[in-house]
Amino acid sequence: MTVQLREVEAWVAFAEGKADEALKALRASADYEDAHRLDSFLVPAREMLADMLLEAMRPAEALAE
Repeated sequence: MTVQLREVEAWVAFAEGKADEALKALRASADYEDAHRLDSFLVPAREMLADMLLEAMRPAEALAE
């Protein structure tokens, strides 16, 4: 499964109210991108993770990302 597909699935889970599952999946994608030094042509997974954390009202964690 590609990183981008995992990111989409995480956002779908978030929209379905499964915030913990979504954040876990998106964090895994961000860690994978970081570990493999993947360049994203769109929005990096780490930035998406910060966006999702903001949406989940967790600004301190978002800032850390």
